[in-house]
Formats: sequence, C-alpha cells, structure tokens
Amino acid sequence: MDRRPGTNPTNQLITMVPLLVVLLLALILFGAGFALKALWWLAVIVLVVWLLGFVLRSADNMPVGPG
Repeated sequence: MDRRPGTNPTNQLITMVPLLVVLLLALILFGAGFALKALWWLAVIVLVVWLLGFVLRSADNMPVGPG
C-alpha cells in the first residue's frame, strides 16, 4: 500500500473541492458580468432608438409653412 503524503483519496477530495468551488464561482461571476454588460449595451441601444423616435416624431408634427 502506498503511504506517500497526498495519495489518500480522501485528502485529494478535500483538496479538490475548494478548488472546484472557486472555479465554479469564477465561471458564474464571469457569466453574470458578461450578461450584465450585454444588458447595458441593449439598454443603451433601446434608449437611442427611443430618443430618435421621439425627435423624429416631434419634427414630423411641426408646421412647415404659413398656416
């Protein structure tokens, strides 16, 4: 039987679980950050389209000549 340090499956599991938890947390935070950034860009695009529609609609309602 091999009695070198670190070869016990229980010790390997105890060492691996925190590493996997940190990796999973990093992946979740990366995904959330990407999603939030994408949502910010979408909000900016919608705001620009809304402002353009507002400006163009009010310009369309202005009288052109003597009325």
